[in-house]
Amino acid sequence: MNSAVLIKASYSARSSAFRAPSLRRSSSRNLPARNDTLEHMPLRPDIVVTRTDSPDVLLVVEIKGADADQKSSEAGLKSYMVHVGCPVGMLVTPEQVRFYRNRYTDYSLKTVELMGQCPTGELLGTFPHTALTESELERSVEEWLEGLPVAGSGSWPSAVREAIEGSVLPSVSNGVVRAGGPRWRRAG
Repeated sequence: MNSAVLIKASYSARSSAFRAPSLRRSSSRNLPARNDTLEHMPLRPDIVVTRTDSPDVLLVVEIKGADADQKSSEAGLKSYMVHVGCPVGMLVTPEQVRFYRNRYTDYSLKTVELMGQCPTGELLGTFPHTALTESELERSVEEWLEGLPVAGSGSWPSAVREAIEGSVLPSVSNGVVRAGGPRWRRAG
């Protein structure tokens, strides 16, 4: 037991090169420290796709209503993707769907880039003329994701076809679509 304490003490007395990357600034690659760049508190996503055998997040989906601040919603999604190391994200509103990719080049929000966007109706189908609630939109997105591996690519808008085929489809095919939190839906 004493030898373990001595090893730990000698290890921590060594140079800063042995510290975890998130605790130091890297002078050779000029990457900022992780805590310096995540300005936004990570959100609680509406839908996540995780690996079947681990809790690793492959895809995160944030659903927002028509009155939501898109800039703030986008920043929250990007922050979450950087924070958990998620490669693919979607921001869905009643008007549009935006697809994002984490390039893992930095610990800042700039590492997450927009891959494509399209009108929500083109991707998920026609909605009723009444205002669509977030829970209805969430249910539609969840059903779309679950049916994605068996759906034909002919129904995807060309503006987002590459994002779906290259990022979203592999994530859903290799993972499990899950709720990001508790579901509160009215029965009947």
